Amino acid sequence: MKKNSYDNIAKQIDIQDFLDSVEESFQDIEDPRLKRNQEFSLSQLLLIILCATIAGANSITAIRQYTHFKLDMFKKLLGISHAPCYMVFWWLLTRLHPKPLQKAFFNWVSKLPKEFIEKCIAIDGKHLNGLIGDNRCHLVA
Repeated sequence: MKKNSYDNIAKQIDIQDFLDSVEESFQDIEDPRLKRNQEFSLSQLLLIILCATIAGANSITAIRQYTHFKLDMFKKLLGISHAPCYMVFWWLLTRLHPKPLQKAFFNWVSKLPKEFIEKCIAIDGKHLNGLIGDNRCHLVA
């Protein structure tokens, strides 16, 4: 029987250090959700969204699909029992302020070990023109 690839990854990195680095870097992000709607912690959701986006998810539907596809990984990594529904992602992503999130992401990446940074995937972004006022849309590729 073939060993689970997640077990191989776990041997290469300290999972708790990884989770702590995400929690520490994103701790200043203000959670826009009501207390009663926080079945999943903000850091759990941000980690899921981060993983899905790096894997190519470019919509809330794609993030939800990725989460269901990788549910076994997230169960082991985050200790969750089930995947968040579409509305959990929608509610969070439509209310998060992008500038603090961007700052936290760059802070997190800057603290990654050098050997991981050398293997990082390049992410490019730009503002889409034609939108009114401060409602600019940012495209990430």
